[in-house]
Amino acid sequence: MKLKTLPIGQSDFREIITRKQFYVDKSLLLKELLDSGSLVSLIVRPRRFGKTTNLSMIREFFEKHPNLENCAYLFQDLQLWKEGCEYTDHCGKYPVVFWTLKDIKESNWENCVARIKIVLAEEYSRHSYLLSGDSVTGQSRVDFENIINRSADISVYKNALKNLTGYLYNHYKQKVVVLIDEYDTPIHEAYERGYYTNIVDFLRAFLGTGLKDNPCIERAVITGILRISKESIFSDLNNFDVYTTLNDKYSDKFGLTENEVWSALEYYGLDSYKEGVKDWYNGYVFGETKGIYNPWSILNFLHKSSEGLRPHWVNTSSNLLVKKLLTNADSVAKRDMELL
Repeated sequence: MKLKTLPIGQSDFREIITRKQFYVDKSLLLKELLDSGSLVSLIVRPRRFGKTTNLSMIREFFEKHPNLENCAYLFQDLQLWKEGCEYTDHCGKYPVVFWTLKDIKESNWENCVARIKIVLAEEYSRHSYLLSGDSVTGQSRVDFENIINRSADISVYKNALKNLTGYLYNHYKQKVVVLIDEYDTPIHEAYERGYYTNIVDFLRAFLGTGLKDNPCIERAVITGILRISKESIFSDLNNFDVYTTLNDKYSDKFGLTENEVWSALEYYGLDSYKEGVKDWYNGYVFGETKGIYNPWSILNFLHKSSEGLRPHWVNTSSNLLVKKLLTNADSVAKRDMELL
């Protein structure tokens, strides 16, 4: 039997499924989302815990494609498809807006704005078919084209989310699913680089106008590493729920459970490493779910098992934020950190 290849460096759900790569089925996340009454959900998890892959899965499931492509085939072998039409009927039903902010890591505000323009232009370009219909006319058409050309005024970019959901709703006569990945990456970078106020002001307007009382939105899912205070970014939102590592909801949908890790080890003939893998990579607790493993560490161990057990996750990110906070903390905070 030829073993499935590992999706090292691959976070796109469609690519993983169509290439028949190794995939741990997290499709029941969609069931939890559909059962949830949250209009806007912020899900906070550490780095390398599958946030981008899960958001990519959500996008592929919900998205109504302009070419009428049916993406049900991506899910028919997954657990969600056994849950019945109450859930599967949502497949391919909604227009989707998807933005990832994970690559906005600039040294100053001017470069950050330039990068934001690129990111927003890409999604507007993906929906440029709207320009051939009558859902975008007059000044809205000018603004749409200026966003694609990266020449719009900053006020237009602040309203880009709200406007795009409106255009899509008018075109499809169907409410829109909004997905925003790693919303806090530019905030983290700005905090370290000295333009925190600029990015917070922008995102407060961008997310506030786009998500608050927007009748065109079916639901929105935002992921991030940090829980930025509601007062800073989300103060205008009254339809907003936060799910951190302390909440039970979605607790086994990001990261790998011990049973999932054991199945992976057995599949690749590495059963003898179970105890070692547990000693090295276990230890996370999300809500009431104990024994959560970091997917990045497990995938890299499976890929490089001949090299033995190694700390694969440790060099995946900077600790500058923690260092800065500890440097500026008072003696009580430092004592508490030492106890922790």
